[in-house]
Amino acid sequence: AEFHITEALDACADLLVRYGGHAAAAGFTLVPGNWEAFVQRLRAIAQDKLHGLVLRPHLRIDAEVGIADLAGRLGRQMEFFEPTGYGNPAPVFAARNVSVQSVRRMGTDGQHMKLRLQQAGSATVEAVAFGEGAAADSLPQQIDIAFNLELNEWQGKRSVQLRLRDWRPAT
Repeated sequence: AEFHITEALDACADLLVRYGGHAAAAGFTLVPGNWEAFVQRLRAIAQDKLHGLVLRPHLRIDAEVGIADLAGRLGRQMEFFEPTGYGNPAPVFAARNVSVQSVRRMGTDGQHMKLRLQQAGSATVEAVAFGEGAAADSLPQQIDIAFNLELNEWQGKRSVQLRLRDWRPAT
């Protein structure tokens, strides 16, 4: 991590009741009345540590797969990657030239989108993109996708769902 959050909190310890976490996430309880001092110090630490760095989201793809692989062996083997989280991130897969069969907004204010996707010769698969509802109206018909694979079980039926991390027009 370029910015180690618990190291930053170490430098603010005198302003906190308690804190804990790891490089990428942390929690803390602030001494009442220390909010402004905490914000100023944390901003100064971030400016010092991140000065001159170009901060861009980075998405590492673990493997390129075909949609047809998802319902078969790969889908069944996902449990072997568990538990995922800090130190063991969920694998990120890519699939190319995926056809958007349908797309709709979902969530209270339409802030998310739900899609049905298909690749040549495969069955359709459900996908969700959280926080991306606004993109539903301008999504290209053919896309390359990056996603995490999720297994859902509902009413005794197991299905594969993709959690979209990113997409672009198909290349």
